[in-house]
Amino acid sequence: TAVAEAGVHIGGPMTVVTAQIGGDMFIVDGKHLKIGIPIRVGGLFATMDFGDLAVIDGYTPPVILTDSNGGEQTFNNGDSLRAELSGPMVSAGLAAEGWLTPQLGLRAEVGFSMGFFGDMKIRSGDQDIPIESNAIVKPDGSSDPAGLAPEGGSFGLSGFAGIVYRL
Repeated sequence: TAVAEAGVHIGGPMTVVTAQIGGDMFIVDGKHLKIGIPIRVGGLFATMDFGDLAVIDGYTPPVILTDSNGGEQTFNNGDSLRAELSGPMVSAGLAAEGWLTPQLGLRAEVGFSMGFFGDMKIRSGDQDIPIESNAIVKPDGSSDPAGLAPEGGSFGLSGFAGIVYRL
């Protein structure tokens, strides 16, 4: 069975959007009971709200950064500040379907998913701030560069039960 899925997960200052395609490979494929392995591949996009931009005490806003093309970016106290991450993801699990009628059934699924973050952007408004920029400093009030080196991913377990309908 071919499947396309999309999801939105909101938790505090973080929002994650996922999109996956894949299929269910049924090991037991009876008229009233199906048991199989759902496998999906896709991608994820996450945003994290860091609140408002704050210029270090002793410096006068605005902060003006020159990008690699010679263009200027201007940032002020109170501008929004967020990070965006994206990357591929995979998931698999175990699914069971019980069919009540030829079109209507119940489905339960447990599984896991893994996401891999490969691209991070720090944004203020519609402007990107390079993660290696010296303007990105530790939140301790110093002017020490934060030294961000984003890498890693996510791992999660899931489960759900629902109603399925054959078209």
